[in-house]
Formats: sequence, C-alpha cells, structure tokens
Amino acid sequence: MTTILKERPFTALVNALRAKGYRYQDLVNRSGEARSSAWFNNLVNGSTPWIVAPPNPETWERLATLFGITEQHLSEAIAVEWFGAASGSDLEPEVRAVADVVARLSVEDREYVARLAERLAQPVKTLTDILDEPLPSFDDFSIGDEDGDSEGPR
Repeated sequence: MTTILKERPFTALVNALRAKGYRYQDLVNRSGEARSSAWFNNLVNGSTPWIVAPPNPETWERLATLFGITEQHLSEAIAVEWFGAASGSDLEPEVRAVADVVARLSVEDREYVARLAERLAQPVKTLTDILDEPLPSFDDFSIGDEDGDSEGPR
C-alpha cells in the first residue's frame, strides 16, 4: 500500500506545517494569501485532493516560500497529487527537504554543508573497531626533535 506521502505530497507539506503548530490562517498569511483558510482546511480534511482546485502557477512562488522548498519541488508535488504524475525525485521527503534548503545557499555555503554532511556520514568507530586495529610498531616512534636529531630534548 502506498503511503500518504507518496499519494498526496502537497497535502503532506501542509500537514508538516500543521504539525509544527501552524493554523490554517497562518498558512494563508505566510503564503501571501496564495490560498484561503477554507481551501487548506478542505484539502487536508478531504478524501481526495480534487475537493479543491490545484494551485495556480501564479501562486507557486509564494507557496514554495511557505513550505521552504523550491518551486520545482512544489510543481512536482502538485503534479503527483492532482494529476498522478510520477515523482521526478527518488529522494525520501526528508532528504528532499534538505536539498531544497541547500539549493537556496550560496556556492560557498553549499561547500560548507557538503563538508559537514561528509563528516557526519563517516562511519562511527565502535570500541570493538578501535580494539581490532593493529597497534603501531616501535619503528613508528622516533626519539629526538623534529629534525631527527637523537640528542633528546634540550
């Protein structure tokens, strides 16, 4: 069985904001009145998205801003929800949300996020992994200063 996130991705975006405490009127206000509170309410509580008309392209920029996603992501959510189109993304919704945020960053900030993500994605070593690593040999240690002088510390 398909999940509601797959069947109704636009409604899932609305519900995510509702879960954060947004009221229908908050959605209206923060979208620059792209849709009415009755429209949002009917969409969320209807058994089909066709209880309301899909958003007009003129409203997409404001709705994308409301949801914190790109217009491309928004248009795909509308196409999937109202017209049954295949999603243009294989990404999980949580990953797609992060990608939408990164898309709004400067090139320099994207590089920082990429390095942070790489760092966080590195496997964490367990104590067993550490204990299984070979011990360094005696040859790996040197006595003396950095120049290789074996006179010892001064």
